[in-house]
Amino acid sequence: MDPVTLSSRSVGANPLGIPPGASTEEKLKVVSQEFEAILLTYLLKSMRSTVPDSGWMKRSLGRELYEQVMDEELARKIARTRGVGIGEMLYRELSRAIQSPAVTPSKALSEGR
Repeated sequence: MDPVTLSSRSVGANPLGIPPGASTEEKLKVVSQEFEAILLTYLLKSMRSTVPDSGWMKRSLGRELYEQVMDEELARKIARTRGVGIGEMLYRELSRAIQSPAVTPSKALSEGR
C-alpha cells in the first residue's frame, strides 16, 4: 500500500476529496496542495496576529471562528489555483522519489551524495 493511500485512510473517510481509484500521482497532487494550504493557513494566521485590533468590531468567539474559517478557505483556494509554489515543488520532489529506487544512507554515502 502506498503512503498516500495509507495517510488518507488513517484520517477518515476521504477528507481530502480524493476520487476513488485515483492514481498515485493524482493523490500526491491533492496531498501536496493540502500541505501548501496548511502552511498558508499558518502564514495568514500569523499575519493577522500582527495587525492591531482597531476596536471597530468587538472580539468574540464568533469573530475568531469566522477569521479562522476564512483563513483556511482562502489558503485552500490559493493552493488549488496557482499557489505560491510550495505544493508544486513538493509534488515534483515526491514524484521523483516515488519513481526512483530507494536510496539508503549507506548507498548515498558510497555514491558521494
